[in-house]
Amino acid sequence: MKRIILIILLAFAFLNTSTFSNEFDWMIQVEETPYDQHIEIVRNTLENLNGDNAKFSDVEKYMKEIFAFKYVFDAPYIPQPPNITLSKRAGDCKAKSVLLAYLMNDKNVIIVIGKARRNSIISHMWLMWKYKDTWWILDPTNVSEPIPMNCINPNDYVPSYLYSKTGSYVNKKAFEKKIKQP
Repeated sequence: MKRIILIILLAFAFLNTSTFSNEFDWMIQVEETPYDQHIEIVRNTLENLNGDNAKFSDVEKYMKEIFAFKYVFDAPYIPQPPNITLSKRAGDCKAKSVLLAYLMNDKNVIIVIGKARRNSIISHMWLMWKYKDTWWILDPTNVSEPIPMNCINPNDYVPSYLYSKTGSYVNKKAFEKKIKQP
């Protein structure tokens, strides 16, 4: 029975994928994620992004500035609004990532929740962004410069959930593991 449910869910998910998810064939578009109750600010920020193709030099400048902000972890899961992060010049990975997305104002930016290191105990938030033909990791909490995804160690920046202007996505392996659990 569980196998039939998994097949039906996977078929449904594949039928509902967008062009975005075709590029990430390891992701499945979903209606909800476990973080939904905590990420209203993420959704609001993504919904209000209306620009195309942020300038790479601007992204580098924003990352350096945000990386220099003090790291402060106030509330689990809930990112603070970008204006608060800017005024305090402080925030956690969620606050810093949401601020970077806000400043970039690029509707193609993707907000990611996953593990910065595969063996990490806690989740982390960063951005993925396509500039020209290259995907970039933008992690203003841990690094001050964009990192090309093709240079990432497979044990670093392991995404579980992606959030874009077009919807929410889950890593196929995490989705399948969840379905298989009793």
